[in-house]
Amino acid sequence: MARSREGPPPNLLDLRPARLVECERTAADRVVLLRPKFTWKPLAKLLQPRLPRPYFKVHLDEIGTFVWDRIDGATTVGAIADAAREHFGQKIEPVYDRLKSFLYQLESGAFIKIPR
Repeated sequence: MARSREGPPPNLLDLRPARLVECERTAADRVVLLRPKFTWKPLAKLLQPRLPRPYFKVHLDEIGTFVWDRIDGATTVGAIADAAREHFGQKIEPVYDRLKSFLYQLESGAFIKIPR
């Protein structure tokens, strides 16, 4: 029987997510993610500048903004969780479950990449 070369899955807390999209700030200092409507480069180059609203906008709440500000490709998910727990206290519990769900949603929407 052949063994898999992949090994065990990585621990999410050790991974370092990186941003894939730009963002802007609201007057209330909340993050708005800007995802281009076209991702295929030839089409994006041709059509994106001609659109009145070239981006899908996703407005983040206070916790989402806090997490987004720490996604930099260098900070681990564990460090983000610890900082969020310190900043928000009981409001963010269960921090690991909430953070995991949020990060996987961002990844499935192509807002971030979680290298494995």
